[in-house]
Order: sequence, then C-alpha cells, then structure tokens
Amino acid sequence: MKKLFSLRKLTEGTVYALNNYLLVIVCAILLSAQSIMLVHGEDSKAFDRWLPMMLAESLGISLFFALQTFIKLRNFNGLKAGITLLIGISLLVIAGLHLDHITKIGNEEIIGLEMFTLGIMAHLLVAFLPFIGKQQLNGFWQYNKSLFIRALTTALYTGVLFAGLSGAILAITELFNVDFTEKIYAYLWFIMAFPVSALIFTSGVPDASQIDALEQSDDLPNGLRLFVQFVLLPLVVIYLLILYAYMGKIMVEWSLPQGWVTILIMVFSVLGMLAMLLVHPFQQLAEHAWIKVITKNYYRSLLPLLVLQYVAIFTRINDYGFTSPRWAVVAITIWLTYICIYKVFFKGKNIILIPFTLCIVTVLFLIGPLSHRSISVWSQTAKINRLVKELGLRDSKGKLKKYESNASTDSLMNELYEATRYLSRNHETTGLEPEIHYPTADEVRKEMQADAYNDVKLYGDSTDPKWNEPAPVEFNRYEYRSAIRRLINEQYETYGILEYDNNLNELDNLQDIILEAEHPQVYIPNGPWTKVYNFENLGYLDTKDLDNISDYLDLIKIRLTNSKLGIVLLINGTEFPVEMSPVFKKYSNNLKNGYSYIKVPNKTLTIPLNKGNIHGVLVLDKLQFGEIEKNSSNKLNGELRELSGRIYLQ
Repeated sequence: MKKLFSLRKLTEGTVYALNNYLLVIVCAILLSAQSIMLVHGEDSKAFDRWLPMMLAESLGISLFFALQTFIKLRNFNGLKAGITLLIGISLLVIAGLHLDHITKIGNEEIIGLEMFTLGIMAHLLVAFLPFIGKQQLNGFWQYNKSLFIRALTTALYTGVLFAGLSGAILAITELFNVDFTEKIYAYLWFIMAFPVSALIFTSGVPDASQIDALEQSDDLPNGLRLFVQFVLLPLVVIYLLILYAYMGKIMVEWSLPQGWVTILIMVFSVLGMLAMLLVHPFQQLAEHAWIKVITKNYYRSLLPLLVLQYVAIFTRINDYGFTSPRWAVVAITIWLTYICIYKVFFKGKNIILIPFTLCIVTVLFLIGPLSHRSISVWSQTAKINRLVKELGLRDSKGKLKKYESNASTDSLMNELYEATRYLSRNHETTGLEPEIHYPTADEVRKEMQADAYNDVKLYGDSTDPKWNEPAPVEFNRYEYRSAIRRLINEQYETYGILEYDNNLNELDNLQDIILEAEHPQVYIPNGPWTKVYNFENLGYLDTKDLDNISDYLDLIKIRLTNSKLGIVLLINGTEFPVEMSPVFKKYSNNLKNGYSYIKVPNKTLTIPLNKGNIHGVLVLDKLQFGEIEKNSSNKLNGELRELSGRIYLQ
C-alpha cells in the first residue's frame, strides 16, 4: 500500500524545485514578503514605491519557469544558461520600468490592459517555448496537459492548506486565548498563494529531461475528457445558441449589433478553443469519433460570429475612433480569424501555432507601429484634427483659437474634449500640440512643489517659523497624475476646451448636481489635529437657522450663505464663510438631465480654516445642489441641499 505522506518525497520534490526553478521561487518569495510588509505596515507610500516591482515579480514567476525549463531541455552549458537568464532578467527589468512609468502617468484601464497582456505573454511562453523548432504535437499536448492538471492540483492543495491552517489558528485563539493579530490570515494567505504554491507546482511538473519522451506517451486521462464533455462543451453550446439566436434577431430587424456582443463572442471563443485543445488527441480514437466532428464544426461555427464581431466593433470605431481596448478586440478578432481559416480551409493540425501566434499578437499589441498606443494616438489625433477644422479653431496662421460656446457646435466640442482627454490620460499627448502640450517631468515637479507649498499654508501651523517655506516634495503616483491633469486642464480652459452637453437647453428633468471628491478622502490631512468632527448627509440647511455639528469640546454650527450656494461655519463664536458658488459655476457645463454626478479634484473640496486662534481644515466628500434653473443671463442657479465631510481642528 502506497503511503499517503512521504517525508522523503516531500524533501525530494522541494530539492527538485529549488534546483531547477530557483528564480521562480525567489520571485514568489519576494512577492510574498512585500505583500506581507505592506499589510503589516499599512504604508501607502511603500505600496506606491513597490507596486511596479511587485507586478514585475508576478510576471517573473511564469517567465523564469519557461526559461529554466528551456535551458534544461536544451542542455545549455553555464555560459548559454547564464546568457538566457540574463536576457530574462533584462526583460523583467524593462517590464518593471515600463510598469513604473505607466502606473505614474496612466489610468487604471491602460495599466490593467498592459499588465493583462504581459501576463498572457508570459504564460504563453510556458506553453510553447520548450517546443520551438520541434514538431512534437503529442509531446506539446502531453506537456501542457500535465501543467494544467498540476495547476489544478496546486490550487486544491494550497486552498486546503490555507483553510486548514486558518482553522488551526482560530482554534488556538479560541481555546488558549492567544491574541493573534487579525492580519495573520492575510500573512498566511500570501505565504500559501506565492512561495508555497510555487513550490508545490514546480515540484511536480515534468522533468525537462523527460519532455522529449512525452511525444510517445499515450496517457489520455478519462477525467479530462469527461470535464470537457460534460462541463466545457455544454457551456460552448449554450453560448453558441445565444449568439446565433441574436444574429438571427438582428438580421430580421436589420439592425446593427450591440457592442456588448463582442464580449460574448470572446467568451465563446476562449471556452471553445480551450475545449478543443483539451480533447485534441481523443479525436484520433475510433470510440471518440464524435470529438473530431465537433472540433471541425466548432471552427466553422465561429466564422459567421467573427463577421458579426467585425461589424459590432467597427461600428463603434467608425463613431468614436480606435482606443486601446477597441484595438485589443480587433487584434484578437484578427487572430481568431487566422486560426479559423487555418483549421477549416487548411485542415491545420499544428496546435503549437495557437499559443505561438497569440504570443506574437501580444508582442505586436505592446510594441511597434501596430501597438495599441500607436493606433490609438493616430486615430484620435486624426479625429481631433477633423473636429478642429469643423469648429474653425485655427486662425489664418494655423494657431489655435479659443472656442466660444455655441449650442449648434457644443456637441462637436464635447467630442473633441473627450478625444484629447483620452490621449492625455492614457498616451502622454493631447493631439493639440504645440498649443496644448503634455507636461514635461520638470513642469510636473514644479507643480507638485507648488502644491506642497500650498499644503503647508493650508495644513501647517502658522506660528511655525517655517510656515512660509515650501515643503519637500515626496513622490506619490496619485499626486503626480493629479499634477499632470491640473496642468493640462489649465491649458484646456485657456482655449475653452471643455465638456459640453446639449441637455443644458432642456432642464425640465434636471433634479440635482452632485459634486464628489475625485478620489475618496480617506487620508487625514497633514497638521497637528487633535479633534475631528464628522457630518454625513447634512441637508436642508437654512440661511438664518443654525444646525449643530458639534457641541462637545468645540461648539460648531452651520448655516447656508445668503446665496444658498455656500455655508457659514460658526466655530466657538468665530464665523468661517465657505462659498461654493465658484465650484458650482465651474462644473455646471457638465450637467445632464436627471441626477448628474461630477468628480472634482480633492483640493477643490479642501478648505483651510485659519482665523484668530482657530486653526483647522474643512474636508468635503460630497456636495449636492438642487432647484436648478437658468436666470435671464442664461446662467444656472441652484441651492446647496446636502453635504458630507469632516472638520479637523488643532
């Protein structure tokens, strides 16, 4: 009877993993250690510094697994192995520097898209790199089958270990009154999810010296076939029926397909291709001839859906131009078309081409003239130039002129604003150079320095001799992005490039404007604060009657200003008027019918309270204005209805 647990096998597996996949384990340990330190210290500044490095380390787990397997398989000597690993380390450093750059200047959409693409690329290398230059189709399938099963086994072992050890910690806490920190479960998870799972996975993968022998293997797990037959294939059929029913609907109604259909087609394609790959060798067996029929017809059924996909995505592109996500959909659709044509018309059997060609697509998507950045900048810049011409924003000398609001052209300006904002927030250009340029690093640093100086004036102690001296600038990704956007927005306002909405002329259904902080106001502002007073959804104030915010330690009352667009704070008998009408008027161009939610910079909603011996700061999270109407000058008026925030006092 075989032993369920063998210390010798456990030791051998660990030694094998460390000998053959040391860099994989190192990346996992670093990622785990940094994650634990971040949770332990709750240090947002450390997270800001380490984020790109941690993203690169997560890529390194897959990259070094592929490279170290390749080295062992090809029997590289010390020099060749060293050069190969040096190339891998260099690629990882480049990826880390690139991620550091885009997390500093880009928004979450681009960061997520590039990280996802890099992750897919690294995993694809694991799948096909050992088989470059070889025609071992069965060996390729057997190898990836082993990795697939090993990954599922690793997830099971890791999950059970985490649940079991968490239960043990809980039992010790309850039975022996041991006071563990609540963060211990997070620490345990990061240890299990990274180094332990990496050890479990690498200790049981096929040895590189045995990969060539896999070509002769006839191991076809029946459980894998049953998983595909009774789980994946039914899902594929369900998606197929939905998509073909929808295709019939749009043909009957003769309407354009919705953009959302591209997501369904993507899901159907991924599930279907995974199923076809998993059952690939079964189709050679007489008792499973049905698999061959399904495989052949799957790729045929995909072709009409790809036509639908092209119509849906290019309808959006025709209206709004290329963006990075749209180019990603186009790139994947072109790749799927190639695979389908290869499988249907050329009866392609080389399944290694699937991950290999997809990896090429990911490289082209990130680098070169076909990259998402190149295509997006080209498309949106062309759109901006067309709109500038239609709006007549260039004078006889080709210089950019200031736009004056006009009901007949505001919609075009809105399109121009959206296009140039997309470029500035994602691709380090505005499309309106040279008049409106993307800030240089020096300009951003100066803006941050000025902002730091304002922070000292806002939050500092006015009795401090250094109160008028600028504070040193400490790098922060959020503040860096905010500085960039402030500098660009100032240029936009100079030329009247703002977001307009024709619904300003139809205010019948307009109910409220809600101004919210651009980012959650979660950090306590710098200052020697000893007291904080919160108020949430404080509403329906009056211009005469005072409402209490606090009567403990400090007597704080609040009322509306006479304009009804601001408030007056009464703190221990001292009045602090806070007029919000400039903010209301500035953002009224963003109004739409119904409730209009508008994000405004956090600094705009942070107001100093310095008068006499009272020093503090008012931090607002939300302002809600109602009773919106136009006056005789076509300007919008309203009334402050509700506000939330807090007051900090020394």
